[in-house]
This record gives sequence, structure tokens and C-alpha cells, in this order.
Amino acid sequence: MSATFRNMRHSDEMVDVVLVFEKTRVKCHRLVLAASCEYFRRMFQTDMQERDAGEIPMKDVSSSTGLLLVEYLYSGNIEISVENAQELMAVSDRLLLTKLKKNVEEFLCEQVAADNCLSFNNLARLYSLKSLLEVCQNYLSDHWRKLLESDEIDQLTEADLFMVFGGKMDVESFLDSVECLNLKSLKWSQFPPLPLALSETKPVYVQNKLFIVGGWLSQKTYSRDVYEFDSAKRAWRSRSAMPEECRAGGVVSFDDKLFVVGGDPKSCMHYDPRTDLWVQLQKPLFEHFYGPAAVWNDQIVVCGGAGTDSIEEYDPQSVKWSTWDLKMPSMNDYCFALII
Repeated sequence: MSATFRNMRHSDEMVDVVLVFEKTRVKCHRLVLAASCEYFRRMFQTDMQERDAGEIPMKDVSSSTGLLLVEYLYSGNIEISVENAQELMAVSDRLLLTKLKKNVEEFLCEQVAADNCLSFNNLARLYSLKSLLEVCQNYLSDHWRKLLESDEIDQLTEADLFMVFGGKMDVESFLDSVECLNLKSLKWSQFPPLPLALSETKPVYVQNKLFIVGGWLSQKTYSRDVYEFDSAKRAWRSRSAMPEECRAGGVVSFDDKLFVVGGDPKSCMHYDPRTDLWVQLQKPLFEHFYGPAAVWNDQIVVCGGAGTDSIEEYDPQSVKWSTWDLKMPSMNDYCFALII
């Protein structure tokens, strides 16, 4: 049947409407357009201005894409290319061509690269393309160094930047590399690697020294290790390990000591770099798994986490915890708390 209608169209037999793409006029059959495209079916069945028109201008569709589109409506076949994919996406979305839109999305997923990842990422957001968005986000996460040097970097949104610098946990997330950003020159430099490959370690600066505390060794194993950076030797040295695991806890510097609070299991302990000793303290009331910590008004504040929306503060003078009336907006994994 489709071949018959195609032959009839090519011979101008019983055509009853003309689609106009730029300066190109294409004769068609209303019946075929309505049967193969929801947009045209609605147009011809409602009181839209174009319902009885002899010519229908197709704005914002190039002649080349228009010819491909008409052929697709008659045959169900279309040749998608790098040159026409984005215009076909816009047209298929506008004309409610769900199958074509999905085919174009699948094509674009196979084309994602450093020179188009961010533009495709924005395209995916514009047209609600979940598969393409996932492919772009994964590429962005895996190749962020290359993308930061590309011409497309200005297309990054705030959400993308959080992803680039936040990262994710998978089998490739456990690294021993350490990089430093010079805030004056905004240039990155390489530090000596850590003794172990870790993920989600907690850096903290105490007594003019840089420490790395804990971190995931695998997706199931958490490290109690502590490392100090020896700036004179340009090397990391091992310090006393935490007396107990504190998975995804908060780490802050206070009174020349390093405090580890919250986490799973709930913990509170401090480390003195001068003595290389840990002291365990009164534990918080709640388990703040991925609950960030910050120093505020000489108190250590721990904010919510995956299993609680409670905010607690620890007073190092009285060595006691208290709970705020204020709650976090949700129980969730949080990256950090910032005092401004």
C-alpha cells in the first residue's frame, strides 16, 4: 500500500495538499499524512487554520529535511546522518513522530564524543531524551579533563559542573591520583599519588598540614587509614588509623585537631597531629551517613544524611551533643556544608 501511495504521489495522482519547505513545494495526500503523523491527523480533524488549506507552510524545516520527512511519512524509511540528525530531532518532536524521535536519539547516542558531548547534553535536556542524557552524562564524567579543555566548556550548566567535580562511585572511581588547583593561576598540577586507590576520601587542613582521612577501598570496604602530606619530601606518610570505621562521616579542623563526626556507625573522635593519637568522644544521637560537617560559632555542626534529617551540634568544651529544632529539607546524601 505504501508503495502504491508513493507512486501516486510521484505521478501527482489524487494529491490534495502541498507542504511547503522553504522554496520547495511537495504534493501529498492528506490521508497518508494523517495516517502516518499524529500532528497532521489532529490538524485535519480539528478547526486549525490549515485544515482546508491547499498549501501548508512548514516553518523552520529546510528543503532537504522536508523531502526526507515526506519520504519517511510515505515509506517509514529515512536516512539519518550527522548533518541532519538535530533538525530531524526538532521536527520529529514538533510533529509528534515518536518512533522517528526515538530512532534519532539512538543515532545520536552512538555519535557522542568530546566535540559534541555538551551540545548533545543540552539537546537531550531540551527534548527530554533520557537515553541520550545518560550517555552524555557518563561521557562527561569519564572524560571531564578533556572536556574542560574543549571549546564546548562554556555550555556546561551548574548541574553539569557539580557532576564533573563531584564524580560518581563505580569500579573506575577508586584512584590514587591527587591534583592541585592553584587559585591564582587557575592551573592544575599533579601531586604525588596516594599509597592506596580510594574513593570519597576526606581532605582536611590542620596545623598547616594536609591530611587525607578514610575513603572507600571498594564499593563495600571502607578504609580507616590517615595520610599526611610531607611538603618537604613531597610524599605522603601514614599516620595513626582511626580507632573505628566511620563510613561517609564528616571531617573538620577545630582547635588544632582533626574531628571525625557522624557517619555509619555514628562516631565522634578527634586526632591530634602533634601526638599522633586519637581520642574517642561521646557519639551523636543520630547516624549521619553522608551528613556533612562544619564549624560554626565554636561548635561542630553535622547536617542530616541518608537516614536522618536531624541537625546536631557538638560542643568541644562541654563534650556534649545537642539537637537543633531546625531540620534538613530531606534525608539525603550531602557532599559538604559551607559557612558563608
